[in-house]
Order: sequence, then structure tokens, then C-alpha cells
Amino acid sequence: MESRVRLDDDADFHGAILTLFDVSHPLWHDRPTMRDRSTAPSYRWVILSTLSVTETISWGILYYAFGILLAPMEGEMGWSRAESTAAFSIALLVSAVFAVPAGRWVDRGGARLMMTLGSCAGTALLVAWARVESLPVLYLIWAAVGVTMAAVLYEPAFAVLAKWFVHDRERGFTILTLAAGLASTIFNPIASMLAASLGWRQAVLVLAAFLGAITIPLHAILLRGRPVDEGPPAREATARREDVGPPDLNARAALRTPTFWFLALAFLIQSFAHAGISLHSVPMLIEWGYKPTFAATVIGLVGAMQVAGRLVFAPLRTRLSSRAVTMLILACQSLAFLILWGVPGAGGLFAFVVCFGISNGMATLVRASLVAELWGRTHYGAIAGALSVWSTLARAAAPLSIGLAYLAWGGYGPILVALAILSALAVLSAGRALRAKVSAPSKPA
Repeated sequence: MESRVRLDDDADFHGAILTLFDVSHPLWHDRPTMRDRSTAPSYRWVILSTLSVTETISWGILYYAFGILLAPMEGEMGWSRAESTAAFSIALLVSAVFAVPAGRWVDRGGARLMMTLGSCAGTALLVAWARVESLPVLYLIWAAVGVTMAAVLYEPAFAVLAKWFVHDRERGFTILTLAAGLASTIFNPIASMLAASLGWRQAVLVLAAFLGAITIPLHAILLRGRPVDEGPPAREATARREDVGPPDLNARAALRTPTFWFLALAFLIQSFAHAGISLHSVPMLIEWGYKPTFAATVIGLVGAMQVAGRLVFAPLRTRLSSRAVTMLILACQSLAFLILWGVPGAGGLFAFVVCFGISNGMATLVRASLVAELWGRTHYGAIAGALSVWSTLARAAAPLSIGLAYLAWGGYGPILVALAILSALAVLSAGRALRAKVSAPSKPA
């Protein structure tokens, strides 16, 4: 039976891909047919295909392009590295603030409108960035970009998939993150080449046009926040597909559980350690005597290892419990820091890249999966948003915190040991969080 279900899913997936590129299909022209089509089980593959494209573009342009265009912008404007990078930290902080409201909007079925408006706003804000002339205006623009990030990046996309995918939710998450995991690989060189040939301002305008031309129509035409027109027979089939129905807690009830806070602490530490060392890794290797090109190339392999981690996540998840997988992922990060600190030479460096990349690649997936597994699908967006607040705050604070620690301790060695210890604490926190299943309250909270 399982193999028959997988075979049907693959046929639905390939059919959905062909539909996306068949302009004669009624999906593109006949509104009643599209409405019927959007409630069919196979339409979830259209949703997944749409989000795979839009997430890759949104991450590549709204998130990664800033770091690529940072140096030419500073060269023209005369800003220091601290002044200019503060804009990106502001964006992450604002994104954390708006994560929960964005999740609640998705839970109410408003994903299509929210993500379409987010793409429109992102396009307009990039145009404004290309014309910036003062530091305060840069900060205002990137504060607004932070709202856009909350509306279009992973958290709302995961919330949408959690409502469309039930029995193979992790498969949907994996496909999405495999696609979006290529965002930096695709857009970093594009942004760099555009800046070199056109200048950073014209590069931003080209990226803005691309973002708007692709993501706005895809979100507006194809996206559906949930199968709202699902009839009783389909709901019964969905219920039968779920092996064990998790308790459907709302965000307020979830936040009253120790599970939520121990899990939030674990992923806060994971995000802090990853973001902090990612920004400082190339300068650290150069300080240790490696050539800049070699250092940048090796650290760039972390992205490839993240994709590898996501490929092995699903097979690993079928053999181990959620608790074991989560603790293993965080332990792998702790081991990575110990290897980088204690194993000299290229061998230790490449071992670090493998452990560090695989750990971070799987961490994104396990965090997305745990919310639905522990607290259900109905309030997924709000709960996932609340969980991501702490991770986002950690990512915003990490680069500066690691920089201050470097000044205080005079090198990166003590920092790596401290990050290994913190990651070990994250392992313990995750183990405590997932020690037992969350029980549904006797009365709705």
C-alpha cells in the first residue's frame, strides 16, 4: 500500500510540474476549473513547485545579495562595516517581531495575499535601496525589508506546506529546502557580476525587477494558503492518512508548555552558533595562515553540505525518533567546533565543513517538522513564528557578539570551545524538550 501511495504522489508531482509550463491548460484560463483544480490532492505539488521557485529567488535577493553588494556600497558611500551591516541586523530584528503576526495570517488562510504583498513590497524597497543616499534612510528601508522577510521567507512557506502536506510533510519540506538551499549558489555570483559590470545601484535595480517579475505573479496566481474547499470525503481521507493526530494547540497554549521553551532555547543556541561563526569563518582562516581564495572556497562548501544533510534527513527520520534526530543534529554541530579547534590542517578543516554543513542543513528541516508533529497544523504558522523569533534574534546578535568576544579573548580558539559547549547545552535542552509527547489539554485554551 505504501509503495502505491508513493507512486501516485510521484505521478501527481510530475503532472503538476507539466501543468505549470502548459499555458494551454485550463488552470491558466478557466477560473472555475482552476478553483476545482486547487482543491484536488495533486494541487499541493503546484503549491510546492511555486514555493520552491519563489523561496529560492526571495532568499537569493532579499537575504544573500546584501552581503555581496556590501563592499561596493561602502566604497561609494564611505560607511564603515559596522554602520552598513547594522542595516541587515535591523532587518533581522524586525523580521523576528513580525514572525508571529505573519504566521497567524497564514493560519487564517491569508498566505496568498500576504506573500503577494510581501513580494510587491520587497520589489519596491529594493528600488528605494538603489537610490539611498544616507545611513538613516538605509536603516528605514531595511527595517521595512525585515517585514517583507517575515512575509515571504521560510516560516510562512513552511506553514503553507504544513496545511497541504499531511502524511508526507517532511518530503515537502525537504524538496522546498533543497531548492531554496541553492539560493546563494545561484544569486551570489549573479549579484557579484551585476555589480562589477553595472555598479551596485543598477545591480539592485536588476535584481528588483527579477524579484517582482517572477515572485509576484506566482504568489498571486498559483498560491493557496490551505485547501479551504476540501469537502467531507477529502477531510476523512486526510484524517485516515495521519497515523497519529497531534494535539491541535493554539500558540498561547503551546507557549505555556516547557517543551516549547526548551526547544526554543535549543534552536536559539544552534542559530547563534551557526550565524556567528559563518560570518567570521573566512577572516578566521586567513588569520590562521590560509590564503583568502582557499578560505572562501572551503567555507563555500558548507552550502553543498547543507544540501547533503537535507538529502539524508528523510531516511534518517524513518529510522530514528524525533528526539534522537534533533539531539544528533545539535551534537554534530558541537563536534564540528571541537574538530575545527583541535584538529589542525586541511583534514580538520574539511571535517568541520562536513559536520557543520550537514548539521545546519538538517536543523532547518527538523525545526519545521517538529512544530506540526508536536502541536498540529491548525495553528502551525503562529507557533512556528513564535519559535523562529528566538532563532532570528540570535542570528541578528551573533556576528557582533562573536566580534566582541574576539576582541576580549584575543583570538578564535576560545570562541570555538565556547560554541562547542553552548551546542552541547543545546543537545541537552532538545533532549529535555522532546522527552515526552505534548498532551492535549482537556479544554481548548
